[in-house]
Amino acid sequence: PTFAEVYEQYYDYKYVRDQSRRYSASSMQSTVSAFKNCSAAHDVPFDSLRHKDLQSLIDNCNKKHSSLELIVSLLHQMYKYALAYEIVDRDYSSAVKINIADDDEYGVPFTDQELHALRTARDNETSEMILIMCYSGYRVSAYKSLFVNLEEGYFQGGVKTRASKERIVPIPPPAFFLSWR
Repeated sequence: PTFAEVYEQYYDYKYVRDQSRRYSASSMQSTVSAFKNCSAAHDVPFDSLRHKDLQSLIDNCNKKHSSLELIVSLLHQMYKYALAYEIVDRDYSSAVKINIADDDEYGVPFTDQELHALRTARDNETSEMILIMCYSGYRVSAYKSLFVNLEEGYFQGGVKTRASKERIVPIPPPAFFLSWR
């Protein structure tokens, strides 16, 4: 089978036949995107691919580091599948690496002065939302499905893992907010 055919088999196995786990639409789309970024290998027989061919997919892809990470992950998963189903007898993806610097952007924490400015403007809905995110640690996307229990004083929810979806964050008492002034 070609690279594309093994991908189709792998994708069907992971996202359709294997009912032991549910995947997000985002996870599925990341897999599809990674596959599309491997177009140079689509028609190549899978068992003829070698490390240099796989490394070339990464080295010749002009995407950001995070997209390259998805491709490398896809290659590892496809080889794991191909080994299990005896399509190949060796994992040529194991030594594939990304040869560019990681370009992930990391946030910069608010300074004490910036937090104070947000606290004094807390009647502003945007400031209030930013403060809630700062103190709860929830992602913006988590607020769509967040459970709020005002009687018992907590938020519950998250978006990435089962543990984060079940995470409980207490809502501080009103006196905590009065101390912000």
